[in-house]
Amino acid sequence: ALPTLAWFAGYLVFLRHFVPRLRHRAGASASAHSTLVGRIVDTYSNILTIKLFADPRDQDAYVGDAVHRHDREQRAHMRLITGFMFCLTLMNTMLMAGTAAIGLALWVHGAIDVGAVAMALPLTWSGDNSLADQAAIKLREFVMQTDLNYLWSTFQAGTSDGQGTGTSRRCAGLIQWLATTGAHRNAG
Repeated sequence: ALPTLAWFAGYLVFLRHFVPRLRHRAGASASAHSTLVGRIVDTYSNILTIKLFADPRDQDAYVGDAVHRHDREQRAHMRLITGFMFCLTLMNTMLMAGTAAIGLALWVHGAIDVGAVAMALPLTWSGDNSLADQAAIKLREFVMQTDLNYLWSTFQAGTSDGQGTGTSRRCAGLIQWLATTGAHRNAG
């Protein structure tokens, strides 16, 4: 019971540390992605005007800044997710090692039968794996929902006049469909 209690205490600290940071990084990453896509679409939508009047270096810098910001934010986000998964794996490994060490020590001193050790380790292993899988699933859902919430708020801000075009109405419908059906959860 001691390794499991230590794991739960560590898990609570782990969540308290990572969840706010993940929320912030996911929002920043979604914002950078939205800016990048917006600038690319803007460039392609106005390609004739750009070809006639724009300086290619200015246009390259305009999109290049968005690409660099997106890459920077995406790297920071993925670095935090990697840290999240590494810490979770480390905690699960420590739980397994702690359970094995206590089980072997008790078996050596004759306090428990070898069957108890043989039963405890697979139970701990399956518990570790299912908890890690659930954490990874919840993390992916959290990140996807953050992206959808940001996308929807950005879309609403961009169409505040209520005069949406056919394209913007289709985008709104797609965003609402993804948010309500949860179809985005199967995308990872």
